[in-house]
Amino acid sequence: MGHSYGGFVIAQYISKFGNTNADKFIIMSSRLNMPLETAKNFINLEPSLFKEDGKTIVPFESLEDFDFFKDYVEECPIESLVAGYHIEERFTESIKTSVIDNLLFVYAVNDKQVGRLSTTEINFLKQRKSKIIEIPNTVEDGHSAPIQDALYTTQISDFIKL
Repeated sequence: MGHSYGGFVIAQYISKFGNTNADKFIIMSSRLNMPLETAKNFINLEPSLFKEDGKTIVPFESLEDFDFFKDYVEECPIESLVAGYHIEERFTESIKTSVIDNLLFVYAVNDKQVGRLSTTEINFLKQRKSKIIEIPNTVEDGHSAPIQDALYTTQISDFIKL
C-alpha cells in the first residue's frame, strides 16, 4: 500500500518485479505519469502543486504556502531531487504486466498535490483490469480523502478483504 510518494514506489516495484509477489497492491493519491514539468520543477528545487482542477500546475513562486515550501526545499533538498527523478518515470510505458487485477488505484479529481489521473493513466489501468476509485470534487482535500474519508477507507478495506 502506498500513498502519495509511496504510490510511486509501488508503481516502480510493479514495473521492476511484476504484480505476482503480493496478493494486493493499493496506490492512493499518486500518479503513473506525473507531468514532466512537475518532475523538472522538483529536480530544480522548485516543487509545484496543482490547482483545484487537478490539471493546472501552480508554479513554485505562486504557491499559497510559498514560505513553507521554500523552507522545506532549503532544509530537505535531497528529498526534492529524489522525488523529481522518481516521478519522471512513465509507468504506463515501463510496466509491462498485461493484467494487474490485484491493483486498486484511488485518486481524487481535485488532488492539489499530485493532480488527477490523465485519460492515458485511466485507460492503462482499465486495460489491465485494475480497480479504480475516483473521488469526486465534493471532498475538500482530495489528496487525503483516501485515508480520512470513511466512504473511501471502507471501499479500500473491502478490496483488501476480497
